[in-house]
Amino acid sequence: MMVIMKALSLGFAIEVVDIFAQSQLTAALNFYYLEAFVIAVVIYMVIAYIVTQIADRLEQALRVRT
Repeated sequence: MMVIMKALSLGFAIEVVDIFAQSQLTAALNFYYLEAFVIAVVIYMVIAYIVTQIADRLEQALRVRT
C-alpha cells in the first residue's frame, strides 16, 4: 500500500502542476483568474476522489482473507 501511496503522491504532484499551469495560461487570456483556479480545484478534487475510490476498492479486493 505504501508504494501505491508514493506513486499516487508523485502523480498528483505532477498533475497539480499541470492543471494549475493550464489554468494560469487560460486565465491570462481573459483575466478570469478566480474562475480558472476554482475550476482547476474542482477538477483536481474530482480526479482525487475517483482515484481514491479505485484504490480503496482495489485494496479491499486484494485483502488477504484469514
